[in-house]
Amino acid sequence: MAHMRRPLLWIVGIAAGLVVLAVAGVAVFVATFDVDRLVAPAQAWVKATTGRDLLISGGASLQFSLRPKLVVNEVRLSNAAWAGEAPLASAKRIGVELNLVPMMSGRYEVVRLELVEPSLALTTDAQGRGNWQFDADEAPAAPAPTTKPAVAALQVSIERVDIARGVVTYKDGATGKLTEVAIDALSIAFPDARAPIRAELRGRVSSTPIDLNGELGALEALAARRWPYPIDIAGKIAGRETTLKTQLRVDDHTYAFDPLDLRLGSYIAKGRMAVTTGGARPRLVVDASLNALDAADLRASGGTATRLAAPAAQTSDFLLPETEFPLGALRDVGADADIKLLIGHLALTERIVLQQVDTRFTLQDRRLEVPTLKANLFGGGLTGRLVVDASHSSGPTIAVRADAHDLELAPLLALASVKGEVRGARVTLAVDLKLQGDSPRAWASDAVGNVLLTVSRGTLDKATLELGGPFERLFGAINPFQETDASTELLCAVAYLPLSRGVARIDRSLAIESTKAGASASGTLDFRHETLDLSFKTGVRQGISLDIARVAQLVRLTGPFRDPSVRVDAVASAATAARIGAAVGTGGLSMVGSALLQQGAQGGSGPCEVAMGKAAPQARDEAKSVPASDKPPSGRTPLPHPFRR
Repeated sequence: MAHMRRPLLWIVGIAAGLVVLAVAGVAVFVATFDVDRLVAPAQAWVKATTGRDLLISGGASLQFSLRPKLVVNEVRLSNAAWAGEAPLASAKRIGVELNLVPMMSGRYEVVRLELVEPSLALTTDAQGRGNWQFDADEAPAAPAPTTKPAVAALQVSIERVDIARGVVTYKDGATGKLTEVAIDALSIAFPDARAPIRAELRGRVSSTPIDLNGELGALEALAARRWPYPIDIAGKIAGRETTLKTQLRVDDHTYAFDPLDLRLGSYIAKGRMAVTTGGARPRLVVDASLNALDAADLRASGGTATRLAAPAAQTSDFLLPETEFPLGALRDVGADADIKLLIGHLALTERIVLQQVDTRFTLQDRRLEVPTLKANLFGGGLTGRLVVDASHSSGPTIAVRADAHDLELAPLLALASVKGEVRGARVTLAVDLKLQGDSPRAWASDAVGNVLLTVSRGTLDKATLELGGPFERLFGAINPFQETDASTELLCAVAYLPLSRGVARIDRSLAIESTKAGASASGTLDFRHETLDLSFKTGVRQGISLDIARVAQLVRLTGPFRDPSVRVDAVASAATAARIGAAVGTGGLSMVGSALLQQGAQGGSGPCEVAMGKAAPQARDEAKSVPASDKPPSGRTPLPHPFRR
């Protein structure tokens, strides 16, 4: 038995010796390996390919293991000449793991890449050229071939990429806008060329935290440009549960995501999206549906959408806010867009909520156009068009045309802080305006066009109605039955404002009628200085008994919008009372002049018909009701509807 064990021991000993020799050989190989055999050719290849310099100031070393690791410290890739001295890319440390066996025979297979504190600074010039675009004239002529190759072929079969504490910045050279993406940790695993890629990302985009993980298509499919390429991502954005499922297709310079299924918190978006590059300006095309959208979330999320949607808060001495909507930011948007959206629930503010929104908007060369908008609002319907042109040096111009119909009156009154129960009344609104500027006050101060509002029959409950301040006094003055009746049965109300440079000159085009009384107004509304001067001519309908002391034939509303004053014309009211008294004393109440009695119930022209231009006003002396400088021209024509040309 002893003589049989001896050969076995010899075999084991020889095998062990071979292992020791192999390990020693690997150790000697790694210890004596000239790192420059990898670094210098890599620098030469980068220079020949891009024309840029790859600088290594921290030295390089090779660490021994079954997968030797090449470590390069303080690496910088030079920038385009026009982009300044800061590097295009840099890293504190780059680690490259290599397969050992191929390396010993002169082939270098990269299997893992590690980047520590990398930085990528992307920028464009004023013409849109990127510093990542390597011009042909940047790269020098290829060196003449040598008899001895500088380095053996480099093969890349990466199994994993890890990035720690990275930063990517993008600066728009035309606008100076800077966008930053901070990468706390990014891991990308490639189990096999034919297997799906796994990725994990934790970091921030601007100030928005992101924590995502997902699965992408195989690396082989991406390299072979086999479309569609699947993308499936989940995680959190700004603390909200997020999922993204889509398929990528690339055709020439167009990157299409179709279909697109995005969920962010409670929001769900489905549709398709495409981005086209390579032209003078990138172009974004979107066709999608959203279950809901809240403008407050846009204001909280940052970015261009925020700058267009959210004005910065400011104090103002005027009623209309001077806070700016930075529409001039349209000049800074470096891309064109064509976007179609269906939105189930769109909250512009807490009180203004649109339902079933169907809209399209385009952005091209500083011009935002909304050719179509349809939505449900306050129980009725809304259609509209909008054009914002930010190309003018004097400031953005706005053209808006809107038509709202069958709206509920109560929520509209609530927007003006008017409380009260309203039953049955419906509102139509037609707007055709041209505006200029970037704040509500600027728009109103320079507005040109028409606004027409009408209110249909309804009931205003006296017990709950709270107009507030001077408007409470005004309503009481033009409605002699306000104090005695439990409610006001409204027949109609009309407000037609023909605006010229922010001033509306009104010729009996403000009117209100109830079943017992009516009133119409003439005068001016000056949105430039936020002042008004309106004279209301009041009256009661025939056959209605009344207390003469409660009747005021002329009521004046004057002063600033914020706090106007109400004044009753005592002379005209006293004369009216005397005429009524004389008529009553002789039993001839029906003979009282038409300046007071409204004959709409008997087929005559009421204030609303006059205000709408459907009937000529009855003869009356308005010399006392309208300031001389603001007298409107005589005669009336039917009011044009803003959408009827």
